[in-house]
Amino acid sequence: NRNSFAWFLISVLSALGLLTVPVMLFPFGVLYVWLLLENLYPGGVVYRSRWNFLRYWLVSGFSAALLTLLFYTPVLVFTGLAKLFENAFVSPLAWGDLFPTLASRFQETWAEWSAGVPSILLVLLGLGLILSLVFHRKLSAMKIPVQAAAALWIAALLLIQRPNAWSKVWVFLLPLVLLWAAVGTVGLSNIIKLKKLPLAGLIVGLMLALGIWHAAWLAPQLPGLWQAQGDEETAVLFVKGAAGEGDKLVVAPPDDAPVWYYAELHGLNGIVYGRDPVFVHLFVLVDPGEGQTLETVLAERGPRPQAVNLTSCGLMDTSGKLQVYECSPK
Repeated sequence: NRNSFAWFLISVLSALGLLTVPVMLFPFGVLYVWLLLENLYPGGVVYRSRWNFLRYWLVSGFSAALLTLLFYTPVLVFTGLAKLFENAFVSPLAWGDLFPTLASRFQETWAEWSAGVPSILLVLLGLGLILSLVFHRKLSAMKIPVQAAAALWIAALLLIQRPNAWSKVWVFLLPLVLLWAAVGTVGLSNIIKLKKLPLAGLIVGLMLALGIWHAAWLAPQLPGLWQAQGDEETAVLFVKGAAGEGDKLVVAPPDDAPVWYYAELHGLNGIVYGRDPVFVHLFVLVDPGEGQTLETVLAERGPRPQAVNLTSCGLMDTSGKLQVYECSPK
């Protein structure tokens, strides 16, 4: 609807979202593409004209961009453009690496989303997602499916930005996917008449029963699941057992943040290398799956090359994806 205050809120909240986490660009674009398509659809305009709508749309979008730039001004002034646009998390992938990396990231995302979910529930949700598209006109007052806007924007952004799209990038999609699946199952069942059988109630009851059964099956396993250790924690615990006084730990993105967390959790926060010129031994965590080598990790986060005796470096342990090396000073 034509509501100036609503457009104002969209601009402000979009800018705050982009300040909080830059991957807000994905849902931000989905919303604006859907608004554009919905209001340019024949018969879909509730404004005085399409140009009248476009004025609101453009002013709101550019306002969000300008507000975002304003919010980031301290970062740009005090750390420079390179820290924001040329760091390892936002640098575009090479074209040759884009599609293999995306395939790997999509597999990781699916593994996270489907972990512990019964297969029959995944089938029901997948069926609902398909039905929500096939019967969109019967199920929704919207003329353009949000799914279509999402597909267009995400495909364009992936090709333009070429991001290393970790699973956290797609978290915004999860509630939307569940809503679309619910519309396709429960919503469509309200339209289908099977004499006096409450089909919608039966489907909801089946899903609730599956959820309760799965919770009862999962509950006894929770203590074991809570004690499970990931690669980063396992590597930190190995270093804790092997490190002595004056030893340091070096780790590079994208494994640095979780390693810092587990180092502090297990009382090793003082061991993380901070450009100290003196150390007894250096433990270096290398993630070959991210294209890292001992030399690249040391170059990015370690001491000066002349401070490390590379010939002394030896592989001490492998914790899943992470290799733990130990090096001596020159």
